[in-house]
Amino acid sequence: MTTPKSRLVNTVLVGAGGFGANHGKMLLDNVVPDVRLAAIVDPYAQDSHIYNLFKNTVPVYNRLEDFYAAGKTAELVLVSSPHFLHYQHCTAALAGGSHVLCEKPLVPDLETLNRLDENVTASGNTLSVGFQWCCSSVMRGIKARIIAGEFGKPVLFKSFTTWPRYWKYYRRNNWAGRITMDDGQLVNDSVASNATSHHLQNTLFLLGNTMEDSANMKNVYAETYRANDIESFDTCVLRGEVGGAKVFYAASHATNFWLHSPVMRYELEKAVITVSVFDKEGVCTVHHRDGRVEELGPAIGNGMVNSLTFAAQAARGDGDAVCTVRTVRPFATLIDAIFGQAVIHNFPESHVRVSTDEERTYVPYLHIDLAECFNQARLPSEMGHAWSKEPTLLNL
Repeated sequence: MTTPKSRLVNTVLVGAGGFGANHGKMLLDNVVPDVRLAAIVDPYAQDSHIYNLFKNTVPVYNRLEDFYAAGKTAELVLVSSPHFLHYQHCTAALAGGSHVLCEKPLVPDLETLNRLDENVTASGNTLSVGFQWCCSSVMRGIKARIIAGEFGKPVLFKSFTTWPRYWKYYRRNNWAGRITMDDGQLVNDSVASNATSHHLQNTLFLLGNTMEDSANMKNVYAETYRANDIESFDTCVLRGEVGGAKVFYAASHATNFWLHSPVMRYELEKAVITVSVFDKEGVCTVHHRDGRVEELGPAIGNGMVNSLTFAAQAARGDGDAVCTVRTVRPFATLIDAIFGQAVIHNFPESHVRVSTDEERTYVPYLHIDLAECFNQARLPSEMGHAWSKEPTLLNL
């Protein structure tokens, strides 16, 4: 059956490079049948590795304003530009009458989030954020069961990610690892706010009281470190609380050991929910305390497709937006506090290795130290690791 033309969601992709190429490929492949790629906005579109797939079939504009000035309209704008440009692209889309799906992280700081939220309300349109874990059927199903009380009260939610980054990661553009650009524009790029933000946001999402809400952390102690030559930090460890549950998060780009998937362990009164690290799929399993075991499949699974599907449904008025500004506000509040208050410590030179052959900087055995922290849900300073420094108690 052919989709009626009136049901099509004409979509503009802002940013066709980097992760935006994944969105572009998904749109070109009609993974979500009702969504049509109407235009691409990117002044460097020719540099995208999927350029040959759209150069003769999809109109390209340098600016989103140029698209609207040409008399064009779009039900949905998918923003996948560098995150410090998200605010201007989201507000331009809302002003043009479009709904928005914006990649994570939404904006660099809380003040910008508040201004964007005002724009969303004034426009009457929806804005969704591309935290795919929060959109996956597996995670949404887990959260619904937590809210229903099936697993009892949350006790300890923790995650650990060790994703080494080579120099090319920080050299791939002019903003990676930056706090501010040369012109003063805020960036706040880090291991916590960008690359592993899904894992921190997912913890807060699962602990939220409703399907739209995420939880606000309290009594948060933060330790941030860097081995790489960057403004920001490449290693972050947090310990805090949500209600009666403890929360722990550790992530680093300065390790020399790679786990394909993050390690996640969500302990509740009646079950322990884990994400496997033994395969690239990151399988989610529920270990009931009565001995039953449920394997639910890949944790992120259909999250990316669902994210676009939900946004398209909201644009058509067929459903509510999923993962909104409201959903990500606790995450944004936490990241804002980390950048505003936590001291960024350099790893001691005696602990850092610089490999010109491999073109990367790392701390040997850091992954083991952080794994020990994860196992006990304690900060590096609490474990007494030689390289650690006193944590910062964040004022939230």
